[in-house]
Amino acid sequence: MTREIASVAPQTACDHAARMLLDANISCLPVLSAAHTIIGIVTWKDLLHSYIQE
Repeated sequence: MTREIASVAPQTACDHAARMLLDANISCLPVLSAAHTIIGIVTWKDLLHSYIQE
């Protein structure tokens, strides 16, 4: 059985990524390129820093 893994693209908005984290009850998301390779991760702490800096 295969599971779909929650992930985001580099251009994904912070509020959308935050909603994905909350909905899935997870603390980080892989960031995938257009070729579906992992190019990084975004964590709840990254998003919090983003909101504080705005």
